[in-house]
Amino acid sequence: MLNWLLHFAQMFLRGCDANIHTFTPLIKGCFMRGKLYEALDLWKLMIQDGCEPNVVAYNTLIHGLCSNGSLEEALQVCDQMQRSGCLPNVTTYSILIDGFAKSGDLVGASETWNRMISHGCRPNVVTYTCMVDVLCKNSMFDQANSLVEKMTLEGCTPNTMTFNTFIKGLCGNGRVEWAMKLLERMQGHGCLPNITTYNELLDALFRMNKYEEAFGLFQEIEARNLQPNLVTYNTVLYGFSRAGMMGEALQLFGKALVRGTAPDSITYNTMIHAYCKQGKVKIAAQLVERVSSMKEWHPDIITYTSLIWGACNWMNIEEAMAFLDKAINQGICPNFATWNALVRCFFRLFRSYGTNSYSG
Repeated sequence: MLNWLLHFAQMFLRGCDANIHTFTPLIKGCFMRGKLYEALDLWKLMIQDGCEPNVVAYNTLIHGLCSNGSLEEALQVCDQMQRSGCLPNVTTYSILIDGFAKSGDLVGASETWNRMISHGCRPNVVTYTCMVDVLCKNSMFDQANSLVEKMTLEGCTPNTMTFNTFIKGLCGNGRVEWAMKLLERMQGHGCLPNITTYNELLDALFRMNKYEEAFGLFQEIEARNLQPNLVTYNTVLYGFSRAGMMGEALQLFGKALVRGTAPDSITYNTMIHAYCKQGKVKIAAQLVERVSSMKEWHPDIITYTSLIWGACNWMNIEEAMAFLDKAINQGICPNFATWNALVRCFFRLFRSYGTNSYSG
């Protein structure tokens, strides 16, 4: 708060009076930096200073409160806004509905929607998209579909974000066939899918082991000259690794590097797990050593759990214990999956030893 006071002090020394256009960006900046209490202090200071909030200022406060999960307080501000004679606009209602959508609160979103309609405020594409989101989060896909049809009939054209929201909801619920039909439908509306559209569909197809459709969709991305991002590469690498297509995975990994896409922990852990799954534990360990020595990435518990699992299944318990020691020496704490892999390995050894002893 001291920085803001110094800022105001400098303004006053220069003969400048703070007004609504001064306070609003500062309040927004506080919220963006997670400074909730500082933003509220500035709001109080603004009111005490005699600045009458306008719709932009109120929307800034409501958005900040919703972003911090303070939906009840945001609704109270909306009520206060109306009492002061400043009518909420479509942005106000969209912010509130979006807040309820993020928390999956269908009742809160619906009440706000009805309140907006009753006040004669017409929803725009953002408002509709937020309602589609909350309906999907509550698995109400038929209602979401009806809402998209309704907005089209009312002259509000759905955009890529609207369709992406619907597709994400369907994919998250395993309704990938419907989502694929929606891809065709959005193109029929003259709405071009973007890389986010394809990422959602690819993830769902791979999770449902629909490899042929997924790889076909990836080819469609390249045919459309869309630039895959890191999420795309990680998703397809995961698919290749699950399908045991290590050659294709390595080619894709190389292509991502050539195109300047920097790998992250998901990329490396996917590759390491794939190698371990195929019994190429030494190659996986060499990859860990090479990349970590370049300071590009540091192995984590997921990395070492894959190596330990691989050693237990393809090498021996001594190699697995060596990986465990290495992880602990690096300050990496084993988790349930790590111990589970080791316990299963010990159990197999014990059972094998018992069988051999009995046979002898």
